[in-house]
Amino acid sequence: MEALRPSFLPCDVLTRSGPEQRVAVLVMAAVMISGLVSLGIAGDYIYLGQMGQALGVHAILIVTPVAGILRGLTGRLFSRLVLDFAGPTRPWLKRMKARPVLFAGVCSSIVALLAS
Repeated sequence: MEALRPSFLPCDVLTRSGPEQRVAVLVMAAVMISGLVSLGIAGDYIYLGQMGQALGVHAILIVTPVAGILRGLTGRLFSRLVLDFAGPTRPWLKRMKARPVLFAGVCSSIVALLAS
């Protein structure tokens, strides 16, 4: 019996069989084709501006592990918050589930305020 392992590499996705594999290949093909179409329409452009600075190798070797550790800690915090908020003992969660359209409106308003 083959041991189950997490699928986080594209090659793992492509080695699956059946409908999962077909869907994964179609999604990857759609992403690549849309990228090529956007390059064909807009040409080669700089989306986020032009960067004039560069980090040295020593700075990269210091910044990369620090950034990885910080991202791991913030991911852990986010996961913990999601699990805590989804607990069944929260009365406000029951009120949100009772009015999903109002909740969606509040969330979209918050996103709109943050974006402006």
